[in-house]
Amino acid sequence: IFQPPAPESGLDCAERRYAWLTRCLNDFDKRHADRFPKSWHVSCSLCELFCHITRQHLVEVLGECHHKQDPNLPSQLVKVLRKSIEFENKVAIRFQKEFEDIGSDDEGTACATGPLALEFPGA
Repeated sequence: IFQPPAPESGLDCAERRYAWLTRCLNDFDKRHADRFPKSWHVSCSLCELFCHITRQHLVEVLGECHHKQDPNLPSQLVKVLRKSIEFENKVAIRFQKEFEDIGSDDEGTACATGPLALEFPGA
């Protein structure tokens, strides 16, 4: 859906990507999570894969748009950055809770957790 050069791959659709993953993770939790050991951190691994692919797509989109003379590009970039940080903080909190629920006897964690300490005053 979001792979460049599809129309949905643009910067203006980044927020839709994050909403899509949130729905997928919620669906996974409701329908499939109980089929896997918690120590596998499947939802976290799915999120990591999504973030890796999203990063690749956004790098490609940014590479294409830097050749264009778009006066709205700076504000679009700031909006995408804000939404990305909000999403990353929500995901970090989600997985931090998941790891806390499992307990400290878990050997090695699949995901790095902890919200980003970035805020935008007046945003």
